[in-house]
Amino acid sequence: MKKLFRYTPIFFRVNICLPPLFVLALFFIGANSLNAQEITERIARPVTARLATADEQYLEHGSFLIRNCTDYRFLTIKDVSPAAGSLVFLWSYFGVANRQQWSFVWAGNGYYRIRSESGLFLTQRRTLAPTLDPQANEDSQLWQVSETEDGFYTIKSK
Repeated sequence: MKKLFRYTPIFFRVNICLPPLFVLALFFIGANSLNAQEITERIARPVTARLATADEQYLEHGSFLIRNCTDYRFLTIKDVSPAAGSLVFLWSYFGVANRQQWSFVWAGNGYYRIRSESGLFLTQRRTLAPTLDPQANEDSQLWQVSETEDGFYTIKSK
C-alpha cells in the first residue's frame, strides 16, 4: 500500500549552528531573559522527571541557523516580511535574522517547536513545503531533534 505524501513526515539532516558574529550576544540574551526558577524548571524537566542533556539545554538558549549538511543551504522563510502561511525552504545564507534564525522551544515527550525570529512556528501540514503559523497545539508543529554518530542532527516532523 502506497503512503500518501501528505502524511509522510518531513526529514532534514542538518547542522545546527549559531549565526556568525552573534554568538555571544544571543547566548547572553537567552541566559539573561530567564530567571532562576525558569532555568531550574527547564533543566529538571518535570514532565519527564529526568535532567535535560547538555544538547537539550544548549538548544533552548539562543537563536540558531539550521543548515542542510549536504549542500550547505539554510532553512529560510520565503517572504521578506514573514507572516502566517509563509513558505519555508532551503536557501543560501544572506544574514537576515527574521528569515533565517530559529529557536527551539521544548514541547515535551522528546519534541520541540521551532520558532522563527518573527515569532511564528515551523509547521508541516498537508503541503509539500513547511510553512509558518502561529503556535497551535497540533502535531504539525512538533519536531524531533536527534544527534547522529557523525556529529550532525536530524530534524523530523511528528
